[in-house]
Amino acid sequence: MRLTSWRRGGNSLIPAISMMLILAAPNARCEAACKGDAGGCENRAEQVDADSLHRQTGALDHSNEPKGVAVPDGRSAMSAADPASRESMQRRPAYRRNASAKDVVVGGIVFGSSLAPAHLETATMAQTWVTGNGQDATAYGQVLSVNGAGAYCEGGGRCALYYVASFKSSKNFGSQGVEFTGATISLYYADAVVNLLSQSSTANLATIRRMKPWLTLTGHGYLGGGVGNAVVLAAFSSLSGAVVNSLGAGLFDVDLAGPGLGGAKFAFNSNAIPDALGGFADVQWTFSMSNQALNDNDTADGLSAGCRGGTAAAGAWCYQGAADFRGSRQEVPEPASLALVGPALGVATLVTRPR
Repeated sequence: MRLTSWRRGGNSLIPAISMMLILAAPNARCEAACKGDAGGCENRAEQVDADSLHRQTGALDHSNEPKGVAVPDGRSAMSAADPASRESMQRRPAYRRNASAKDVVVGGIVFGSSLAPAHLETATMAQTWVTGNGQDATAYGQVLSVNGAGAYCEGGGRCALYYVASFKSSKNFGSQGVEFTGATISLYYADAVVNLLSQSSTANLATIRRMKPWLTLTGHGYLGGGVGNAVVLAAFSSLSGAVVNSLGAGLFDVDLAGPGLGGAKFAFNSNAIPDALGGFADVQWTFSMSNQALNDNDTADGLSAGCRGGTAAAGAWCYQGAADFRGSRQEVPEPASLALVGPALGVATLVTRPR
């Protein structure tokens, strides 16, 4: 059975990615929040099929952007995340939440109290298989909770965050792990929830990529722990009987020039995660996965052939698991403050402009 490679350095281990299809375990915090909701879980918005989604292309259209807290460029912003079980993915409702005056709202997503700038998003994850060096892997999933809340949509509306990740140029592949030297994670916003187990991974990727771009992250590098400076993602693999398990991590930066909402870029461009060379990244991404459970649609379509026997070809949808996005967000200025700062900057420009 094939595993991915792992690098050791000093007393630390830096995981890299294998392949995976994630279907998460039940979200206890979400269920607890559900029980505390006066309306109960039954009153949450119904889940809809992929075909009912608005066709949100890669073009950034600020006229349809969720109305969040104003940011310096006049846009809004948002975020993502939480793990769940196979059943959770199958029946995931579109949660609703009315943001309080003290809540921070970024691009239509509620991040909780303004007194807690740290953010943690948990998500499901599905990923492809790699069999050697010089290969790429793809992953995707749904953000299930933001800062512990499964109901993270502003103003009682229906929404969900999804992501697609691309990992490039595998190296140091071996029986215990693998590393990647390039990575991009694209987050998307949808005003409806898609059942990711109702169709194949190929169809899921196409569905997610039609949603509205929310934020783009790119690999940072400098992970430390004995891996090369160019490595942006590393994973460690092991066996539990015949099951391949993999743990991984990487550092990411906000891609200010990439697709996404201006407010989300501003909020997450925090430079708050120290790297191994004294610099800073914006987001830490961690994951865990195995090849035990597969998407039945992938199996039926031949997209996961050989996954449980260790004979799968590169690109097979063999893994499923969970992922976390962690970091800090920048405080978004109050709209009134922005109204004062804007004209002042304009005056300063006029005064200092050379003749």
